[in-house]
Amino acid sequence: MTALQRALPYIRLYRNRVFVIKAGGALCEEPAAMKVLAEQLCILRELGIRLVLVHGGGPQTTELPRAWGSKPPWLTAAASRAKRHSKPSS
Repeated sequence: MTALQRALPYIRLYRNRVFVIKAGGALCEEPAAMKVLAEQLCILRELGIRLVLVHGGGPQTTELPRAWGSKPPWLTAAASRAKRHSKPSS
């Protein structure tokens, strides 16, 4: 009961708010992790929090050009971290 009492101010604060949640592509390859995420999202929804789920798709975005027989495009950022570069669709 004390956990609910501590959570109540936050439930009131975030009810009817929108949460944007990014699920990485690697998570989507793990059925057990997806099940846990779905359960947690259902709880948030039941508490009145509106959800937007964004799929990261990193591994899938890297694999797609390979499946087409080309190399995934990568850029090197200023911090020397490689980043995938997607061209805008025409």
